[in-house]
Amino acid sequence: MAGNKLLKKASNALQRGDLHGARRWLEKSQKANPGDFDTLYMLGTTLAQLGDLKAAGTHLERAAAMAPQSAMIQTNLGVLRKQQSDLERALQHLERALALDPRLFEAQYNHAVVNHLLARLPAALDSASEAVQLKPTSNAARLILARVQKDAGDSDAALNSLNDILQRDSQNIEALRMIGNLQAERGEFDAARDTFMRLVETDPDDVSSAHALNVLRGEAPPLAPAEYSRNLFNTMAPSFDSHLSRLGYQGPARLLKLLDQTALAENRFQSMLDIGCGTGGAGVTFKSRVDKIVGFDVAEAMIKMASRTGAYEQLFAGTIDDVPAIPSGFDLIIAADVFCYIGDLAAYLTKVQPMLSTNGLLLFTTERSSDPTGYRVDKSTGRYQASDQYLIEVAASCGFVSLATAVDNLRRERGTWLKGHYCVWQYAGG
Repeated sequence: MAGNKLLKKASNALQRGDLHGARRWLEKSQKANPGDFDTLYMLGTTLAQLGDLKAAGTHLERAAAMAPQSAMIQTNLGVLRKQQSDLERALQHLERALALDPRLFEAQYNHAVVNHLLARLPAALDSASEAVQLKPTSNAARLILARVQKDAGDSDAALNSLNDILQRDSQNIEALRMIGNLQAERGEFDAARDTFMRLVETDPDDVSSAHALNVLRGEAPPLAPAEYSRNLFNTMAPSFDSHLSRLGYQGPARLLKLLDQTALAENRFQSMLDIGCGTGGAGVTFKSRVDKIVGFDVAEAMIKMASRTGAYEQLFAGTIDDVPAIPSGFDLIIAADVFCYIGDLAAYLTKVQPMLSTNGLLLFTTERSSDPTGYRVDKSTGRYQASDQYLIEVAASCGFVSLATAVDNLRRERGTWLKGHYCVWQYAGG
């Protein structure tokens, strides 16, 4: 009886949105009745909402052992493992849930999300389509369907899915932003301008949409706003590695190979700064050649992913202004797939110079502009591209000497290879 009263109080707290209060009542209920299924299940889901994922997993696993035929518990475990970035285990739980109840919307939806994160597009498309059939009014289901359709190369189908959302919810920000991006990618720049104008009028503080609108108007700033990059990469973080793999991206490995074609081949370095470290690909690639690696990224979700690699001695969420300089400077600074969000490289490199040691190295990639001079912004992607001549001028004005430069494939872009620069520069001072 006491346990029932405690569970009732926990339920009331949950209804009020008082997660901490619910946790206290549930922990009291567990102490009074350690094997109670309802307590284990409710405590597991509550802990997950509070962000205590390890403890949540323990309680939900115990609940699953007591109710092996529960598709919802398996779904909850799948969502939990996804939050922990353990996507393969998440998929296992979600497939168990679907085997138990293929018509459970939450299982189908999350099965689509996880398969999309793993770049398994046919499976993601099947589950997303089924989720829409199960709950036609779910905006979340149509959004994941549109994302999968877009990544599968069917922009017409993606736009149809997004417009279905707008028929019911004309101010849906996510749908409008996806439509604007798709329109830009398709070269429909006037339509994209109208869409992003609509977003800015709806929310004047929407920095990401304002930046996209400026790019489409030909008024891009010297670098993308930090909030734009933060929003973009926080969203991309869970699927970033699989996304780059699908695009054939090997930036850090190609930079290391280029470095080893110089007189500094096989050199070992005392310290490295990884600008825009992302999920830690450069740290992992260079770890065997560097004693100490420091990384930073504007996106907090990327820092969380990078920390799991074990490659970094220090990580910072922020911009280059947030990174403390080390007394002797960094021997090596790398910026892989970062300068495509910066147009005025000369201005940015004035912040990089003081962080380099004497004769320190800067390794980076850029997208290559088809223009003969300067830099430009690609309206279809919002990314910056540098000309060959522009890099020569920047190196000279900022006191760098080019040790090696290669023009080669960066990644696949809408079915074709995007060309870019791979550069190894040495700081000569000045």
